[in-house]
Amino acid sequence: MGKLVFLFFWVGVIWWIRKDLATRGEKTAGLWIPTIWVAVLGSRPVSMWLGTGGDSSLEGSPVDAAFYLGMLIAVYWTLARRRVNWSSVFRDNKALFAFYGYFLLSVLWAEHPVSSLKRLVKDFGNVAIALVILTDADPRQAIKIVFIECAYVLIPASWLVIRYVPDIGRHYNMHSGELEAIGVTAQKNYLGALILICGLVVIYDMVETWRNKEAPMRRMKLGVQAVVMLLGAQMLRLSDSKTSIVCLTLGAILFVGAGLAVMRRWVKVAANGILVGFVIFAALGQSSDIKAKLLDAIGRDPTMTGRTEVWQALLDLHTNPVIGTGYCSIWDSHYRDLLPNWVAFSAHNGYLETYLDGGWIAVALLIVMLFTAYSRRLRDLDLSDRFTCLRLTAVLITILGAMSESNFARLDLSWFFFILMSLSVPIPPLHRPEETPEREETGAVERAPSMV
Repeated sequence: MGKLVFLFFWVGVIWWIRKDLATRGEKTAGLWIPTIWVAVLGSRPVSMWLGTGGDSSLEGSPVDAAFYLGMLIAVYWTLARRRVNWSSVFRDNKALFAFYGYFLLSVLWAEHPVSSLKRLVKDFGNVAIALVILTDADPRQAIKIVFIECAYVLIPASWLVIRYVPDIGRHYNMHSGELEAIGVTAQKNYLGALILICGLVVIYDMVETWRNKEAPMRRMKLGVQAVVMLLGAQMLRLSDSKTSIVCLTLGAILFVGAGLAVMRRWVKVAANGILVGFVIFAALGQSSDIKAKLLDAIGRDPTMTGRTEVWQALLDLHTNPVIGTGYCSIWDSHYRDLLPNWVAFSAHNGYLETYLDGGWIAVALLIVMLFTAYSRRLRDLDLSDRFTCLRLTAVLITILGAMSESNFARLDLSWFFFILMSLSVPIPPLHRPEETPEREETGAVERAPSMV
């Protein structure tokens, strides 16, 4: 029965993706690179799918190394063909490149500098992959194509493996022993991130399609996307990923609210209110009754499912408070031997993970980068252009989600989405009916007659 269901699924999803793409105009050939990248970040490493692995966490898998090497060669070759003006990209994104530049310097004091450098090079691939999308002839449509294709495949596939292939779709938590729904991802929080990120883009496309009464296959497209979102909602309930549930709820309210006349004037106020509320929440001590009540309201215990215990164990290592241990180094250094066995290879807090990697210097650079990205997205907000609403929402949920998940400067779908939505690359304005349909050239890219 299961094999027959999967056969129908693959036939149906391939047929539907082909139909859907036909309504979105000509697809740039180079978009296959970010599509594969997002599909891997949103599911499992290639080595896990093939059943291979590395000899240690330090060296990793040679299969994954070969995959990322191939992807990086392809992406930089594509950007070279598009003649991307890197000096313009650096100039317009100083805060992001200062953040990465400091981590490049931190490799010098990492316990295993070669491994640290390899990981940083792979993670910086997120920036290059994002540029492939943003320098496309139609960046808005490119973002939809990449994430919605992945949503059509990965979200229903996750539901199917949870139901029909529990050996893949479910696993026992190594710490609590509870059975968790993980779908096509490696753990439940990754499943939540997949539904959160792809779900936001699907909602974006649904709103656009709903407003366009002449959209091709309008009813069918809305119906398929509604089914995908319902499956995603069910899996969020099964996985119980509170971070993704809260972020998707807030993001959807903010994004959809921007399209309602009665709420438009309050969008910026709401966004700033959410951010200020987050800062106050983060500043409250663990013994705060207010914090305990807020956590209880979303179904979390005061320890945030054991996260506060992990944070304390990591802080008790007393790493260098100024410069840290070096980029992505703490989990493969002598510090790992000092940690209890129940501490996994994650701080479950992006700000703490940044502190461990690069000390207070890295945290300061991170805050500058986040503030710069948020202020730019807020400044550029145009309520008649929902793409700008999506970009603001993406930055906001990244800031919120990092409170309980380590996603900064990691090969993580949430981090890639943040980079994609925060990078300042000139994007042609939304063309309204009274405007000329001709596309404007971007300042970051010189278009060649023939493009990849």
